[in-house]
Amino acid sequence: MRNEILIKRYHLKTDKKITNTKIVLISDVHISSIFKKDKLNEIIQIITKEKPNYICIPGDLIDGVNILEEKDNVEVILTFLKKLSAIAKVIISIGNHDISRLLSNTFHTKWKSERNDEFFNQMRTIKNVELLDNDTYEDKNIRFICFTPSFEYYKKNDEDIDILIKEMNDCIFAIDDFKYNVLLCHSPIHLLNDKLLNEVKFTKEVDLFLSGHMHNGMVHPILEKVWKGNRGIITPGKKLFSKRVTRGILKKNDKTLIISGGITKLSYSAPNLFHCFNNFFPMNIEIVNID
Repeated sequence: MRNEILIKRYHLKTDKKITNTKIVLISDVHISSIFKKDKLNEIIQIITKEKPNYICIPGDLIDGVNILEEKDNVEVILTFLKKLSAIAKVIISIGNHDISRLLSNTFHTKWKSERNDEFFNQMRTIKNVELLDNDTYEDKNIRFICFTPSFEYYKKNDEDIDILIKEMNDCIFAIDDFKYNVLLCHSPIHLLNDKLLNEVKFTKEVDLFLSGHMHNGMVHPILEKVWKGNRGIITPGKKLFSKRVTRGILKKNDKTLIISGGITKLSYSAPNLFHCFNNFFPMNIEIVNID
């Protein structure tokens, strides 16, 4: 069975000085040793046809640092990024799998915190690629801010909002309210929460939040046609019937959050018997037009 590519399109209006800007959003690629590499060429073909100004990847490009021990995997990733960067500027933030080592993939998956800075630096050497770890990149009338929640936030604190607020406030980002500000953060949970928006100063100037992490809530496109809204069936924490936002677009006042449905729905670090279910879900690519 072959995964199809499902494209979702969003058109955003702004009063800021930014015209006809197109962002392609892909997340949760989860490249691993058993990832079907031909999928990457399909993604490249679709994005090439779109002719975007920017390509944003808000985390989980890899399935865990374990895969970087095989040189072939590293070459596949770097080649993929080189092809993307030949299309448009690539902006990458870091997800929880990008800084985690898989210890066990039983039904109770175990991880430990681990970074491969050598690999991150290899990514940074690619022309037109910006891997931002609590850093910013600005170009013309747009600024990208990439925030990296800690391993502890994801794995030990169960994405507690107070921990997130503290970690965000520990970062000092240069924000220009005259520019269109785009924040990449892997997890969308809490980003439009009133408490966070009131207590984290730099979010006041953010116009657009881009996230992934939720794998579309494991809602199949057939069900999505009749089940409107942003809720999901299963969370990344493997909890059923999520009350959290897991897919699509949300708006609050002058702020917009778009959650990518992700390329891979069930990560390859999950127990092997679940991998086949990926064949029943499409790869999601979001196209965001801003003017």
